[in-house]
Amino acid sequence: MHGFLQEKNDVLHNIANHLMVLNIILIKKNIKMKRRINGSWFSRLFLRHPKIPPLLIVSFLMGFGTQSFVFKASNKTVTPIAIQTKEFACNVCFTPNQSCLPMIINEINNAKKSIRMQAYSLTSKPIAHALTRAKERGISIIIIADKSQKRERHTQINALRDAGIPIYIDHKPAIAHNKIIIIDGITVIGGSYNFSNAAERRNAENVTIIKNKEFAALYSVNFEQRLTVSARHTHH
Repeated sequence: MHGFLQEKNDVLHNIANHLMVLNIILIKKNIKMKRRINGSWFSRLFLRHPKIPPLLIVSFLMGFGTQSFVFKASNKTVTPIAIQTKEFACNVCFTPNQSCLPMIINEINNAKKSIRMQAYSLTSKPIAHALTRAKERGISIIIIADKSQKRERHTQINALRDAGIPIYIDHKPAIAHNKIIIIDGITVIGGSYNFSNAAERRNAENVTIIKNKEFAALYSVNFEQRLTVSARHTHH
């Protein structure tokens, strides 16, 4: 059992690092966990303080007390690791062992009202096509890109602009290194994954998809702040 817990520490560390902006609370109460690895259910495991910190089991800003976390892992390349509680749901994906692009496109395809994107690199044609289709469905879309995209040979910002999507360039910082998509004010896609073919096919990257209004609101505030200091992209 100890070996099993140690094997999953890297996943929990990754989630904790991405959620630091929320002032993550380490759970110091009893936790009930269920795990499923390669199709086998492990018995419920009760963890008690002080053994919790090495595992970095995380709770949201408001604190959940005892929750039931379900981890689903698989050797299949398209299966993300999923965590769900009563307050939020999270999927995580890691390239090159998993294919994260379908997760991202699926979330864009399921958008109902709005998409707000911050992109350091936006060269992925499949993501650009999904955004164009969303625009055609009447979804409100705004994209903030790094200034390097004005020179990038394979950038998709010009095609997206021509499709009627407002593109802004965050030109003030040295680089606008965000890789964020906010969907319907609820879903936040983040991680190290650039919206590029290299991120999907050649790099070691991570993607997190978190569904929670309070969490999305924090990213929405930052998006609006960056938008106010960004310039509209109107020409090649």
